[in-house]
Parts: sequence; C-alpha cells; structure tokens
Amino acid sequence: MTNLNKRIIPVLTINNRRLVKTTQFKSPRYIGDPINALKIFNVKGPDEISIIEINSTNKKIDFEFLEDLASESFLPLSYGGNITKLEEVKKLISIGFEKIILRSAIFENPNLVKNSVSILGSQSVVACIDYYVEKSNFFIKTKTKIFKKSPLEAAKIALNLGVGEIIFHSINREGMMNGFDLELIKETNHLFNVPIIYLGGAKDFDSFNEAFSLGAESLGASSTFIFYGKLKGILITYPYSKL
Repeated sequence: MTNLNKRIIPVLTINNRRLVKTTQFKSPRYIGDPINALKIFNVKGPDEISIIEINSTNKKIDFEFLEDLASESFLPLSYGGNITKLEEVKKLISIGFEKIILRSAIFENPNLVKNSVSILGSQSVVACIDYYVEKSNFFIKTKTKIFKKSPLEAAKIALNLGVGEIIFHSINREGMMNGFDLELIKETNHLFNVPIIYLGGAKDFDSFNEAFSLGAESLGASSTFIFYGKLKGILITYPYSKL
C-alpha cells in the first residue's frame, strides 16, 4: 500500500465522453473509455479520483454520463468542468460526486464559490489554479482569460472565498512527464492550512518520492498511470508499494 499520510490521485480527462490525454493543455489524444478506466482503478485502490471535462464547445455538463461514471466508481470522486451555476453544483453532489473543482469561477464568478462553500462546506469545494511560467513571469489561465498572478497569489484569493482544498496545476509540465514543479512545492507546501495537490509533470514513481521528500502531501497525475514505455502504450497502473 502507499504511505498512509500521502495521497496520489489519478486525474482522468474527458472530452465528449471519451478519455483523452493532453500535452500542455493541447492536442488531446484518445485513450479509451472512462468507465473502463474507472473499473480498473476500483481494483487498484487509489484514495480518490478526479474527473476533468475539457470540452469547451459544448458548455453544458453531461449529467447523464457523469451519473454513469459515479455509479461505477467505488472510490470518492471529484469533478471539474463547465460548472457555472449553483444548481449544477447541487446536482453533481446529488448524483454521487464528493467534491467539485472550480477554476474560472475563482476569478470570474466568486459568488458561485462562496455559495458552494456555504451549501456544501469548504471540504467539498476545490480550487484549481492552472498556471504557467513565461520569461520568468507567472500567469494564471482560466477558460477565457489570463491573469498575471503567481500561484501563491491565486491561492490566497481562493482561500479568501472559503475553498477547502487547492490544486496547483502546472501547464508547462502537463503531459510532459518531466517531473513536478519542485520549486513551487518547496515554496508553498507549508504555507496553507488546507490540503494542497500538485499536478503536472509526474515522470515515474520515483518522481512522487522526490516531491513527497520536499514536503508535498498530495500529488495528482495522469500520464504516469496511463502510458507505459517509451512508445507510450496504454496501460493503466497505480503505485501499490512503490512509496
């Protein structure tokens, strides 16, 4: 089993009911059926699974499909993607999701964040901070806008809205499999009194150990659990006793 004090969370990216994998948020590659992936992870036994919808052409949440996913999972699920209304938040919880993940709303619809926290409790509302570095400057990306802010500044905004968990998602490293953002981990792992998940760049199981050794308590990954070998064949796996 993995270290009981640490969490390793598979992140499944879906696009129009298809499991896909992107690289730096671009070029989605078809991986397979999300329901089959969930069934495999049921056996592998991670602490939880995050489902992220990236379809930006159809902005409606596919509740029918998400209910099918939730019914197949024996594991706690969180969901993010196209959440714009409090009614949607309530419905996601009612069909079986334990947490909601909000990204754009942190900057563009803060009342949705506050109201979600008020109804669900902070433990069920997660802020995802999608950030990238360009010419030594930090930027935060939402669905429609870019803000010149650091991940730390964005996290403080989210915490002031009441969220109970933060995901730092590195766009530069997403899908690259070149290691976690260790500098950010060292800078931020001790600063907050809510759980922090670092996502983007997981290379192999040793990279989890490296991040944990620097103080990270929760890590998310996708490519590492889906791709196998230099040719990136598809094989879903999970680090039972590697850590």
